[in-house]
Amino acid sequence: MNMGTPDPTLIAGLIAGLAGSSHCIGMCGGIAAALGGTAAPGGRGVACVFGYNFGRIASYALIGAIAGLIGAGIGQGLGSAAPLLRLFAAALVIVVGLQLMLDRNLLAPIERVGLRLWQHIAPVAQRFMPVTNPGTAFMLGTLWGWLPCGLVYAMALAAAGTGSPTGGAAFMLAFGVGTVPAMALIGIAGGRLAQFFGHKGFRRVAGLAVLALGIWTAIFPLRALARMWL
Repeated sequence: MNMGTPDPTLIAGLIAGLAGSSHCIGMCGGIAAALGGTAAPGGRGVACVFGYNFGRIASYALIGAIAGLIGAGIGQGLGSAAPLLRLFAAALVIVVGLQLMLDRNLLAPIERVGLRLWQHIAPVAQRFMPVTNPGTAFMLGTLWGWLPCGLVYAMALAAAGTGSPTGGAAFMLAFGVGTVPAMALIGIAGGRLAQFFGHKGFRRVAGLAVLALGIWTAIFPLRALARMWL
């Protein structure tokens, strides 16, 4: 990768996180808002909100590393056709954009894949509730990061398209960081912001941004494939 040029895949992950925040609020906003009022004396509620989010994106990075490792194996099998992995990643970003624009859960089939795993994780997560300090909030976040979520799973599959554990971890870290501003604000400010991020107008604009970014990201592997095959 050219160090003078931002990696379009990482930019896609970051913007997908920012734009997909409305989906995240629907899945995790209730917990984030509750954490804002947790351990309020001494301002620990805010620390709990950030502790939860740091734990969540740490799990996303781990998921990305695992996905990238799998993608690396697939990429070796593809050989010179490895840009197909990045094209697959771009296609998933486009699907995320369409889901936000159309307000339909196009990723529901992917969510079903993780239900069995979540059945084992959920009871463990319950042990850290109610949250009383930033440490338990962090642990809850690390577990909640595995919640069956079509958006997260789609991003994990896109992370596999990076073709390396470090690339996958970086992509999912960028995605997770993109979700933090909205999730943190919900935890601190509460319901009115949740209504704003969940508004159809916001979701459509965000979806359009992700869709455009997915198309832009697809250009790079398409060029590589064109040079190879034409």
